[in-house]
Amino acid sequence: MDFKIITDNKQLSEELAELLEDKGELCLTLTLPLEKLNPLREANERKLKEAIERASLYNENPESTNRDLIDSLLKKLTECTTKIDWLHVPQGIGLYISKKNARIYNFDFTPAEKIIWSDRFMLRDVMYQLQIDQPFLILTLTETKSCLFEKQFGEWKKVSDNEINRDYTDNYLYEKPSRSTSHAGSSHVKSFERDPEILETAHRLPHLLKIKQHLKQYQHLFRPLVIIANDRLHHEINFSENSHDPIIKISKDPSHYTPAELGEIAIPYVFKYVEEKIERLIAEWNELV
Repeated sequence: MDFKIITDNKQLSEELAELLEDKGELCLTLTLPLEKLNPLREANERKLKEAIERASLYNENPESTNRDLIDSLLKKLTECTTKIDWLHVPQGIGLYISKKNARIYNFDFTPAEKIIWSDRFMLRDVMYQLQIDQPFLILTLTETKSCLFEKQFGEWKKVSDNEINRDYTDNYLYEKPSRSTSHAGSSHVKSFERDPEILETAHRLPHLLKIKQHLKQYQHLFRPLVIIANDRLHHEINFSENSHDPIIKISKDPSHYTPAELGEIAIPYVFKYVEEKIERLIAEWNELV
């Protein structure tokens, strides 16, 4: 019996594409909320059996034209459920059964109970799981320092890498020149007043380029990089090598936020990024299939 229980985000992303492709023939989508605490947890297995019984009623529908196929899918469904660990259950599960697929997904949220027979899978819950489970990094930039954070065991921690977590405070002295004579006008003074900003940018850019180069070892397609910085710093350097790099930019000064607060700031942007990625994937499959 070929079936899979999916928990890893990268694997879930890859399998979503396969499930989107599985269309045209009969597919069964069954999602069920589960109880994690006793005594209610003891009823989970019974709830799933009752859901399977309701799914089997489809075979009694006068419009059902391929009852042998329905029986085959129901058998697959029952066999899949024997592999569920009822002692360590998630908040919900999704079962996706067709001639090609027999998949069980663990959900870290409470899905609505659904039993749907259709010519394709109903995958909104899988997509939402991708959103809430999406790993990502946070890079904070200020005028004087940079920090890289990742989530470890539920908490945002600074990555131990001094090549990225660095202080690039100006190591030069700037002496404001004396004012020119009144005959020179104000433009001369204003040009010098701009010099500190120009010098700061010139001094900071080599540090930012080193950070960009060193970040490559942390970046991959399944883990977006969220960059939190003010508009000026976003314009000073582009961390994206090409349009496919998973980079999310947030225009905000990160100086006054804790790592946990930075994570909360980033989450809506990451959700939007994943949702747009999924929508593009769906559009591509709709064109191909």
